[in-house]
Amino acid sequence: GVTCSERACTVIPAPSQGTLSGTAVFVLQNTTGQSQQLLFTLNPGYRVTDARANRQAVPFALGTQDEQNQAPLTVTIPAEEAITLEVDYGGFPQEWNILQTMQGSAEISDRYLCLENEDLSPTLQNVAYRDDTLPATIDILLPGQMTPVPFGTAEARLLEEHADGTKTWRITDEGYNTILYAGDYICQTIEASG
Repeated sequence: GVTCSERACTVIPAPSQGTLSGTAVFVLQNTTGQSQQLLFTLNPGYRVTDARANRQAVPFALGTQDEQNQAPLTVTIPAEEAITLEVDYGGFPQEWNILQTMQGSAEISDRYLCLENEDLSPTLQNVAYRDDTLPATIDILLPGQMTPVPFGTAEARLLEEHADGTKTWRITDEGYNTILYAGDYICQTIEASG
């Protein structure tokens, strides 16, 4: 009885500290006529500071158990049919030591950024898409020398350049998960025969 029709988030990394802060937004439809408890997963190094449904504070709890480098987050939404849920979060991404041997470990620095799935934003676990796909929009503030490289079919475009040298990029994607790399990359287009 609960579906999601859109996901968005604004992410602001602090490269000199290796941390980030963000706000995730989910557009939900609750046809049950009752309040419902939603389950998210989030990097265990992050903390949730606020959750709001239609701009009203709602109960939430971030669990301490860490399964597969994911902490459970529960948020209770009201019985209203149309809900815009906002979740404020942030912190220092943590990682199981066994994952250190794997490619793509979470990193936030002034040279490189790797944020995958729950490292980027809360991931909704127990709600289906309202339609066949779930549009996702991620706005991320990066140091001026960094270029985002989204994974899969996601696309990135420069949204705004700021006076302090930082840039806001918009990544468009689909689904509850997004994988994002960023670094001081050089892009070159090469024309080949055919």
